[in-house]
Amino acid sequence: RSGGGENETGRVQPVQRRKGRCACNARAANILQKLGIGGDTASRDICEIVAYIAENRADMNVNELCKQFSPSRKAMEQRIRRAITTGMVNLAHMGLEDYHNDTFEQYAGTLYRFEQIHKEMDFIRGKTDIHGKISVRAFLYTMADFCTHWES
Repeated sequence: RSGGGENETGRVQPVQRRKGRCACNARAANILQKLGIGGDTASRDICEIVAYIAENRADMNVNELCKQFSPSRKAMEQRIRRAITTGMVNLAHMGLEDYHNDTFEQYAGTLYRFEQIHKEMDFIRGKTDIHGKISVRAFLYTMADFCTHWES
């Protein structure tokens, strides 16, 4: 395991980012690309956290995960939340365009809750004023599962 402990001042030392951390980074980046958020600034953060979860079998909340990687965990968490939300919106648009789109079928019920994707689709159609909701933790842990168990 690499880093994340406290130093002599009691501050948490961020986990050292390692290049090429398993094939997980590439798989996660591929999934993010399919969701249309591969170029987002948070995509690197998401890939690193997903690889960390997969490598360490970590069971932590998002706050604890972000603390492992950045001294400004709130900013990191917000970037990730925005990117994941954008991915949901992109997926909802895919579903509206083609309900049998491979990316939509594969990720609408796994990375996101299917009913939340439908809420977002209804919002896009103008049927409701309520957006779909996301779970950052569920997204990250499901991504880690995809990266370790399935080819994307």
